[in-house]
Amino acid sequence: MTEYMKSKYSARTKLRWQDPEFQKKMKEALSQRPNALENDFYNKVIEKIPNLVYVGCFDFFVNGKNPDFILDENGNTSKCIDLFGDYWHKDENPQERVRHFKDAGYNLLVIWEHEWKNHQNMVISNVVKWASSE
Repeated sequence: MTEYMKSKYSARTKLRWQDPEFQKKMKEALSQRPNALENDFYNKVIEKIPNLVYVGCFDFFVNGKNPDFILDENGNTSKCIDLFGDYWHKDENPQERVRHFKDAGYNLLVIWEHEWKNHQNMVISNVVKWASSE
């Protein structure tokens, strides 16, 4: 596929993900579950942040983008977490995703797989600080 066609396909796909009906169909078709990284993160962080909710199964969208986790403060959500796998997200700029969520009023924290694997205690400490900050 040429670069031109890739960019056209990418733009069309991004637009489709903003449609709630498309999101619903994809949720049903994919029956997404947490992957090993998401499970490991959740199981180790939930003790310190009990309001952490996994939504990576297409349960929560911000203008067509689905984070992996949200912090649910009595039905109010303003903080989201995305775990970026080193393979799947290698060509992505996490700041673009952070900006996307910020423009919609959300504070997004991106954690890379290699950060989690190599520095779990530091990542947990940083996530706890981030979760409790305003």
